[in-house]
Amino acid sequence: MKPDRIYNISIAGCGKVAHLHAQAIQNIPNARLAGVWSRTPKTAKDFASHYKTRSYPEIAPMVFENETDLVIVCTPHPFHKQPAVEAAEAG
Repeated sequence: MKPDRIYNISIAGCGKVAHLHAQAIQNIPNARLAGVWSRTPKTAKDFASHYKTRSYPEIAPMVFENETDLVIVCTPHPFHKQPAVEAAEAG
């Protein structure tokens, strides 16, 4: 990581473990929680409100609109593939 650059990190999945990741991101000086997505839109909105970021109804716009550098997939294990593939395809 370059110390003079701010890295945009987004989270896919807003369950229990996502809170640990969001808190960790907030403690990294050159990182920013850029956006969140959840399979349940209300969950994403509540999570985003708590961490003062934006929720997205789809992964691709989350990646494009906030120039995401990294997506942390926090969905339940059976649901990892879809957000990982969508994030990779979005860049």
